[in-house]
This record gives sequence, C-alpha cells and structure tokens, in this order.
Amino acid sequence: MDAEAVRRAAIVLAAMHPRVRARVLAGLGAAMRGQLSPVMDEVVRRGWNGRAMAMAVLAPTPVADATGAAAEETMALSDHLEPTALACVLQAEGMGSDDFQLAMMPANLQRELQAALAARGPMPPQLREATRVAARALLGELKGRGEHAPH
Repeated sequence: MDAEAVRRAAIVLAAMHPRVRARVLAGLGAAMRGQLSPVMDEVVRRGWNGRAMAMAVLAPTPVADATGAAAEETMALSDHLEPTALACVLQAEGMGSDDFQLAMMPANLQRELQAALAARGPMPPQLREATRVAARALLGELKGRGEHAPH
C-alpha cells in the first residue's frame, strides 16, 4: 500500500470505535497491521483520530491545511522545486521535519526534506509571508501553463 493510502487508512481506523477497529485489524495480514500501527499511533498523538478528520479524508476534495492552502497543492510543488527550496516553502506553511504529511512523499525526497527542514532556523514572519506568496504565484503560473495537477 502506498504511503498516502496508509495515511488515509490509519486516520479512518483511528477514528473507529475500538471494538470495530480491532475486528478490522484482525482481518488484515500481519504485514499490513505492522504498516498501519505506527501511523495510527502518530494519528492519535496528533489528535487526528476524530470523526471529522476521518470524514474529511474520505471526502473527494482535498482537505485544506491550517493556512487555508490545500496541502496537496503545496506538496505538488515537489515536481518543480529543488528539495531545499521546497523545504523553505513547507516551513513557511508551518511544516517541520517531523510533519506527518512528509510521509506522502517518495522516501528519498522525504529524507532530503526532513534533513533540510531540521537544518533550517526560525523563519521571520516577513520571509514566511513572502515565501507563501511566491509559492502561490508559482502554483498559479503552473496551473496557467497546464503543468500543475495535484497528486
């Protein structure tokens, strides 16, 4: 199962009643349970195990992140930016090296982004806003050229 499918399944499973979740997990193979368990733990640790989050994950449209920009669109910039530049954009959007959304990235890019994010110091508010404006402009330009389709 790919990383995004594991993340989505973990959020839905974590929101289930414990007895229902136990029955569903019992019906899965050991390898799948092993893949889902640490992600479900992360979901619970972050408080994403509520019904509203599970319903949002199952919705056909992308869920907006806390900044109001679709996280899916921000992550789509990975096709157009070097990892260090993408790390700057992700930091401006409030992500850290341990952010759960990085699990949706390919493993090699995920490691590069985690290292780049961990190495970055605090971002001044003016730089944060300028970076976010530049990222939105790039997304708009890519959409205008037909080069952007969220993953």
